Amino acid sequence: MEVLDRQIIRELGNGVFDEWAVKEARGVAGGILICWNSLHWKEVDRSVGRYSLSVLLENKVSGGRWCCSNVYGPHEDGERAALWEDLSVIRAHHAKPRMILLE
Repeated sequence: MEVLDRQIIRELGNGVFDEWAVKEARGVAGGILICWNSLHWKEVDRSVGRYSLSVLLENKVSGGRWCCSNVYGPHEDGERAALWEDLSVIRAHHAKPRMILLE
């Protein structure tokens, strides 16, 4: 992904999203983008793994927290161990309810 600007993010979500986290593309692997609306959610923490991006979000009304993780897997067998390591770190680091999106 190239540098993202606020206008592109707004267009992606029809004006709903105004905050985001990004993991830039690496080689032939695409990047990862997680967007949210800052009226409802506050970013508490962010972690970027070799194959993942996770954002811990807190609801501004209820105070409830969710970890939203997006993961893409490598195509080479030898690199899959790093993917499992990323997933293990996500699980250990973000003990809150979580949503994991796989590509």
